[in-house]
Amino acid sequence: MPDTTFFRYLSTLSIVTLALCSWEQLSWEQIDAGEIRPVEPLPMSDPQLPALVAQKIRQLSSRQLEIRQTAEKGLVELGPEALPFLPSPEVLGDASSRDALRRVRQQLEMLRAREAAQPSRITLSGTFTANRLEAEFLQQTSNPVRLLKNSPETTYTVNWQGLTFWEAIANLLEVSDLAIDPDSMGSTLTLISSTKSAAERSIIPSGPFAWSVESIEQKQLSGTPGSIARLHIRVRTEPRLDPLFVFVNSQDWNVNALVKTAGENVPALEKLNLWNPSARYELVAGSVQQGTTFTIDAILPEGKIPSEYQISGKALIHTGLVKQEFDFAANRLKPGQSIRRGGVTITIRAVSAPETKPATIELSTAYDVSGPAFESHRAWVFHRQAWIKRGKTGTLEPFVELNVTQAAAGITMAEFTFANPLTESDTFVYSAPLLLSDLEATLKTTIPVAR
Repeated sequence: MPDTTFFRYLSTLSIVTLALCSWEQLSWEQIDAGEIRPVEPLPMSDPQLPALVAQKIRQLSSRQLEIRQTAEKGLVELGPEALPFLPSPEVLGDASSRDALRRVRQQLEMLRAREAAQPSRITLSGTFTANRLEAEFLQQTSNPVRLLKNSPETTYTVNWQGLTFWEAIANLLEVSDLAIDPDSMGSTLTLISSTKSAAERSIIPSGPFAWSVESIEQKQLSGTPGSIARLHIRVRTEPRLDPLFVFVNSQDWNVNALVKTAGENVPALEKLNLWNPSARYELVAGSVQQGTTFTIDAILPEGKIPSEYQISGKALIHTGLVKQEFDFAANRLKPGQSIRRGGVTITIRAVSAPETKPATIELSTAYDVSGPAFESHRAWVFHRQAWIKRGKTGTLEPFVELNVTQAAAGITMAEFTFANPLTESDTFVYSAPLLLSDLEATLKTTIPVAR
């Protein structure tokens, strides 16, 4: 449960200095464009990009100041697409070029963070099959979506003009019998046919987040007049994001109720006191399917009968704005093997012999910088996404046990255990969250009371 000192510390760190592991609060509604803008960035698939980055990196060590300055500016103008091709500063021979490279990375990561923190959008109009909708969601928003339809002939008619991802999903739930499946695994948002009412299946879009009020329970207070209205609230992020923690402060929440007493005909709006207004919660974020749930308890005065609740509040979601996968082919997997991408280095420390059951893989994850995220009681969250991709079938096998063996100064070490042995055709895949930032998710809604 975070204290006030912890929250003050979160707000003081800057995403510029933290590069990949920022704790600066970003709000998707409030981010401005800033002064740093890429000039006609090359697409990621452009084969010229790696060579162009390498050329400008070499120019950072030039003896001529003008060439060094032009190279640094040119790297920034390539845009965030150049980030995967930037080397570690330590490989450069002189201090000035290392400093320049750090400045470039900071600026590009600021740009990427600003872009990624915005809600993705989709434009689509017409009647489409489930397969076509899935393809459009992935192409336009980078969010994987799966529609489990009743039959291959099922079609959906939509008219989406620049809607955010969650606005489009909300509309899709409204015009169909689909609902989010909370029991599905993986990072794909799965929609299934449901017999629930439209209100039960609905979501409340809020930028890159979606809220739902799952239920409102009314419970009598023991030994005192009045009752508790317990609100079960769920928040989800777009599938392309990687939420790690959700921070909830009860002081950020307000609950009003439209109430009347027995015999009254005209209801009145009344502000409800919270049962525990000083409560603060630090929650480990759930999967894209399940989201993260928490409760807000409001006190309903004795004799008051509610007809609707008006709820407003916010949560701070510590999020990896980028997911970076590291693939290690099993036939070349050995201690000491490293892969560096985006300011993170993954190094294999130990691996069990082929065909050994169970299989174990120990690795270290080294971020360029450290921060509160790497405190020992939080470090395990960074290792939640690792699996073996089976070569013959392509199926993904998750680990069955995780043991974090070290967590300090931006470096964590962990050992994964898999139920089945590694074979030479397999691939070990590890996913690391990058560009860690605090995003503010806000909710404002009115919920009628079912009678």
